[in-house]
Amino acid sequence: MLIRIHLRTPVFLCAILVWATAARAGGEEIPTNLRLIAAMPPGTESVLVYRYPALTAEDSAMKREFEEMLDGLGTPEDQDERNRLHNVVMRYVAMSNPLVQVEGGSQFTAPDGVGVGNFNGRSIWIVEHPLARLMQRLAARKDIDGELTPFKLGDVQCYETAVDVRISIRPDVAPVTERRLYAFPSTRSVVVTECRDDVEYILKALGAKEPKVPKQWEPFAAALDIESPIIILRRYDPSNDRDYWSPAGSMNPHYGRTQVEGFGLVLKSAHDVMFSLRCVAKQRERAAAYYKDHAFRQENFTWSIEERPEGFTAEITGNAARIREANIPITLITFVLFGPNVFI
Repeated sequence: MLIRIHLRTPVFLCAILVWATAARAGGEEIPTNLRLIAAMPPGTESVLVYRYPALTAEDSAMKREFEEMLDGLGTPEDQDERNRLHNVVMRYVAMSNPLVQVEGGSQFTAPDGVGVGNFNGRSIWIVEHPLARLMQRLAARKDIDGELTPFKLGDVQCYETAVDVRISIRPDVAPVTERRLYAFPSTRSVVVTECRDDVEYILKALGAKEPKVPKQWEPFAAALDIESPIIILRRYDPSNDRDYWSPAGSMNPHYGRTQVEGFGLVLKSAHDVMFSLRCVAKQRERAAAYYKDHAFRQENFTWSIEERPEGFTAEITGNAARIREANIPITLITFVLFGPNVFI
């Protein structure tokens, strides 16, 4: 159930692109986390990176959980939605051995009842095997339900469609219709966005000679290993009064209006489930209490906190045995920290 909620999240910008690093997928170079983070368009509040080879390795405590999540890509509960463009694309991504997933989000909102709140998002996926069969199917418009409008951005083949985003499981709450653009810059790449500006920005940024952490995330990335299997960087938007889970906004009943700028989180060890957290906050104790209550609860994780002038850092270690049994959902914890308002 948790995995399905994760995968039904409304806005994905799925870019499977290949640029300079030492690692390779099918002979093509895989971009570093730094390059992918630097490619997020202006206004992106939060970014999340998963590197699946480390997360699904034999010695990873999270192997089962992340494999099950990937197995669910493109498989909606409603089989009538199976041949919608987004689900078709995600199934081919799943079959092509996903290596990296990146999510960028902003303007997070609470759902109406149980569900996942809407937000503006961008995602980046990198796969190992070519997506040639998917591209052929789309070119032939074979077994694709709904609108499928082809167009080109330079030499890159793109498609546009409409998607119905369900933000609540309540039958009286109508889905929200949004636009999606899908671009294929290579046989191992697909870019899915809400607007052309985002596609063009990401393609250009991924080719930058010297990528840098965007300024809005610099304070949170300092001293963290950006090339970790999981990394989240988030600067909160205190003006967003529709983001229920944000400690900096006004909606959170327990931690609202906490003086916290944001945080950086990396997974240091998939085997031992060890995280490093760097938080910039004037109210250190209140901010630390938020993360302990909202994500890394003390009955499941041990904390070691060091206060700093700008906030605090923490070493967080999970109960690896329980995580191996999928009783502590790391996917949900990191996904919610990334930003979406999840109510289950």
